[in-house]
Amino acid sequence: MSLPVFSDLRIACSCGVPAAVVTWWAVVAALYLFAGAGAWAAVPSSDYAMLGFLPDPSYTVETSGCSAGEAVVAACLAHAAVMPVAAIVISHLMLKESFGSGGAVVAFARGVGKAGWLLSKFVVSCSAVVVPFVLATVIRAGAFCVSGEFGDAGIAQMLAPRLCAACLVAIGYVAFCFAIFLIVGIGPVAAGVLVVSTVAGFIAQVSLPNAWFQTPMGALAMVSGVGWNGTLELLLVGLAALAACLALSYAGLLRRARA
Repeated sequence: MSLPVFSDLRIACSCGVPAAVVTWWAVVAALYLFAGAGAWAAVPSSDYAMLGFLPDPSYTVETSGCSAGEAVVAACLAHAAVMPVAAIVISHLMLKESFGSGGAVVAFARGVGKAGWLLSKFVVSCSAVVVPFVLATVIRAGAFCVSGEFGDAGIAQMLAPRLCAACLVAIGYVAFCFAIFLIVGIGPVAAGVLVVSTVAGFIAQVSLPNAWFQTPMGALAMVSGVGWNGTLELLLVGLAALAACLALSYAGLLRRARA
């Protein structure tokens, strides 16, 4: 099974993915600069636990009573709130370019396997989402360490597992985007389905914060909050969801190839 990753990297550069990433970073920077004190979205879930997106460590410590280190970790991951939007845009650009230009048909005619074609697009799209997210998180953590306001407080040890969990959620969400676009269609209807389902998942999670609805935004809100310790559960659910979404994506690709 061949993976045309290098050709897909060229496609990503030509279809506007770098511009989408730069715009995403600009939005994140603007949020951190102008959002002010407090939380972007937060709700207490249990004693000393809070889920949501908390960019202000001082507010988080005062509100939840958590340690300064955990508050800084939550602040480093707050921009996960807008990651799903970037994943939708990047997935749409990659798939639209391939099908809109006829590149998919040409690739299949040249003998590129459908599974390899799909995995290559998926790997490039995931890289375009996960790598900028990780870099933004590391830069944010470095800024806190340099400022010295909260000390290092074991930030790296607490941040690493949460960052890995957030990356797993991001990869699963890209697979979800692929599944919806390939089944519903690469257009505004599918994008609307993704936006509505994502927002609905977050609303459901904050409405019942002590339950986990196993939605992408619910998982991100938990990972980015304080008092979270569900690494193993998230890993198992995330891997199962990833496999299911990739299977649905492949089924959608086969249906489109036959049409």
